[in-house]
Amino acid sequence: MDVGKYEEWINFIAPYIYHTSTFNR
Repeated sequence: MDVGKYEEWINFIAPYIYHTSTFNR
């Protein structure tokens, strides 16, 4: 797996999940 792509995916999805979790709270 390409580390660069994985890191890019994390940077894209992490904030989305974080905001979603905060919204559900």
